[in-house]
This record gives sequence, C-alpha cells and structure tokens, in this order.
Amino acid sequence: MNTTKPCRYCKEDILKDASVCKHCGKKQSDGFFKTIGKVILALFVIGVVISIITPSSKTPTTPQASERLKIGEDGYVSTGGTNPVLVAINKSYYEEMFNLITAKDNLGISQMVLDGKVLMVDSGTAIKVIGSEFPSTQVRITEGKYIAQSGWVPNEMVRRQK
Repeated sequence: MNTTKPCRYCKEDILKDASVCKHCGKKQSDGFFKTIGKVILALFVIGVVISIITPSSKTPTTPQASERLKIGEDGYVSTGGTNPVLVAINKSYYEEMFNLITAKDNLGISQMVLDGKVLMVDSGTAIKVIGSEFPSTQVRITEGKYIAQSGWVPNEMVRRQK
C-alpha cells in the first residue's frame, strides 16, 4: 500500500497525511472532499434562506396591534408554513438582516447564518416575548435547539398560542 504522494508544488514524495511538505515547506490542500463538503453546506444554507425569503402560497396576515403578544406572554414563531424563522441575535443584526432581505441578498443572509448572527429556528417553536419595538419583537426561545437564546424577529412572525 502506497503511503506517500507527490507534493502539489515541488513534486517530491511526502506522506499522504502530511499537511506541509518537508521539502519546500508549502501547505498542502484540505483535500477534495473537504472542499466539496464546504460547498454543499454553503449551497444548503443558501437554499434554505431562499425558501424563507420566497413568499409561500400561505401569506401570513399581519396581526393587528390588539392581537400582538405583550411582554411576558408565551407564543410561538411561525412563517405561516414550514420554512424556518430567521432570528437575529441582536437589534443591529436584525436591521442588517432586514436590509439584506429587502435587497434580496441571499448570499449576505447566508453569511449571517454561517457567522452565527442569525439563527434558523423551526417554524412553530415556542417563545416568550421579552421586548417589543415596531416593527420587531424580541423573543426568548423556550424549546428546541436554541432554547434560552434570545433574538429579534418581525412582528408578523410572532403568534399567540392557540
């Protein structure tokens, strides 16, 4: 079994596992499969973001001011369908996210998700309202993957428990 490979730069034999060539000192690539994995992950995130931004056939109605949850009330977040809800982890990220959505900048939104500035929360996830400011609501997630984390969502994504 062959345990060596040629260096990508100087072509001298090095160990297959080597991350740096012992002859020329150049770093070897991460490998084809790691690069493909990163590309697939990025495409998946972009696809999810596009599905969130693209209006569904079920357009949620904007709740009237009297129907909105007050601070301290329990509810859930929903897109009106099965798409995940984007939750910005702070107010400035919410404004950035809102601008990117308005500009239909899917790559920018994907980057915010990858950077951890925006959480992708399952539609129907339970929340508690902890702040409110037009046109957004600050929520604390009370179940699921992001339990105990808080963030900002558009008012129309916050629903009253039935």
